[in-house]
Amino acid sequence: MNIIKDFHSVKERLTDYFDNHDCHYVYISLGSKFNEQNVDFTYPKMNKHSNALNQMIPNFTYPYSYEKDTLFIIIDDFHDNESLLKNQHKLEHITMDLPYAKIFLVDYLINIQNIDLLITTLMDSIHHKINPDQFMLCNFIRFKSPNDHDNQLETQLPITIHQFLKNYQNGRYSKKFYQWYGYSYYTYHYVYNYESYRHGYMLHIRPIFHMLEKVLKDCLDDFTIDLVDLYIQKYKQNADRWEQFKQHSICLV
Repeated sequence: MNIIKDFHSVKERLTDYFDNHDCHYVYISLGSKFNEQNVDFTYPKMNKHSNALNQMIPNFTYPYSYEKDTLFIIIDDFHDNESLLKNQHKLEHITMDLPYAKIFLVDYLINIQNIDLLITTLMDSIHHKINPDQFMLCNFIRFKSPNDHDNQLETQLPITIHQFLKNYQNGRYSKKFYQWYGYSYYTYHYVYNYESYRHGYMLHIRPIFHMLEKVLKDCLDDFTIDLVDLYIQKYKQNADRWEQFKQHSICLV
């Protein structure tokens, strides 16, 4: 595992990695660090085991890491060495069973002012080695109880990242940017494709949420999704919205 505290060394470390590995997949997560064992949800009032480890290393990436070199770049503000070491130990435990997984843990405070520099540094190191179908960038910077500054960051960050990717390499990677649904209980384990679903999200998430509330007692995942499909067969008014949700969303767990 590579722990990087000096941002200026990121490009050099990535270049060295790509020069010495036949990397087949790159997954980047922003703001995904493990903070607490459990998460309290306001509505419905529930307590759920944190999925932070799945944000950093999603289940759908496991097959890649079993067979071919796979790079995970995890970027967050770890505050102190204790947080950094805790995340390092948890990730090392997971990757014991993923022989081809390599992790770069980057201690970096992300904000609107530096996000272009961050994405430029990452993409300039990656694009000549990794095609879009071998790449995914996920933003998990969301807040449970946001203040005005947090709200502004939540709103502006995905817009800024998407606009950057639209202008980078003729937009080759813009369709590989995903946004987390956040601390919404039923969609807690999901991310959506920002380019293809950002407008659909704004239009449809409320009726989708109400439908999930009727059908599910737990968070949506690859198992409980069948319950919703059965519900839709009987009550078809949300069928189109549900198909769009499934088409543009990915489960992390």
